[in-house]
Amino acid sequence: KPSRGDPPRVRIPDPPPVLWPSNMLGFSFYLNKARAQYPGFFMGLVMLSIIVAVSSNMAIGKDLSIPWYVPDDFKWFKEATIGKCIIMGKNTWDSLPFKPLPGRRNIVVSTDPARNFPGAERAFTIEDAIDMADGDAFFIGGSMIYQQALKIADVMYMSEIPVHVEPPFVSFPEFSDADWNESERIKRDGFSIVKFTRRSI
Repeated sequence: KPSRGDPPRVRIPDPPPVLWPSNMLGFSFYLNKARAQYPGFFMGLVMLSIIVAVSSNMAIGKDLSIPWYVPDDFKWFKEATIGKCIIMGKNTWDSLPFKPLPGRRNIVVSTDPARNFPGAERAFTIEDAIDMADGDAFFIGGSMIYQQALKIADVMYMSEIPVHVEPPFVSFPEFSDADWNESERIKRDGFSIVKFTRRSI
């Protein structure tokens, strides 16, 4: 029982109930919409990374293949992605010399219901793929996947290959220094790895 000198007690109202959408889409769908709207805010919750190799003129592929041969870059790609989930488009899947890439969980994003991807899982959207990954994931291509990933990824590992590719070729999407900060640069045999981190809001 409060004494006469105690201040009056104020009842704090209960918070309003959380109203989930009736269609009950996966949590990561809403998380990634928030990631796109507030990039950098959710860093550390789930690590989404881009890994890509580019030529001096920003080519990433030509005729469904990689237009250079740098063995140490393939070694680096395996080091970074082994044991992880990798998310790719169907053209990247088609370009793989071995399918699926061993030691990794392969998820292919494709809207074609007639396509099958033996040894891999299929997602219809990049949001579905992240939801399926249920944890850290690497986006490995191609250009359309990278374009979407640039809006939500936390980290980007870019291998700079010192070759010039003659057009036509598939290029890496443009990105802004206002969004990405070069945080580390490592010299390897025949190329450099540049690590970009998303700038916090």
